[in-house]
Amino acid sequence: MKTYWIDECIVTPEGKLLPRGFELHIGETARIVVPSDVPGDRESLYEEEIQLSQETFAATYEDKNPVHIEDGENIGEEKVR
Repeated sequence: MKTYWIDECIVTPEGKLLPRGFELHIGETARIVVPSDVPGDRESLYEEEIQLSQETFAATYEDKNPVHIEDGENIGEEKVR
């Protein structure tokens, strides 16, 4: 599995603007994880998982473009574990 950090804000399908920065996990499925902005809080603010064949998430960037599974390689920074 590859994990990327994308330094952008996203908007949930319900219209909630989330704090800047999220992880994009690419493996057998694709998953967005927006970490809490409260120090020490391990609960994520938002998570969404899709099949790779779907290609885009319901969450969008502020400009209304959907988050795409290739965004990790295109605009993200790979996190090394």
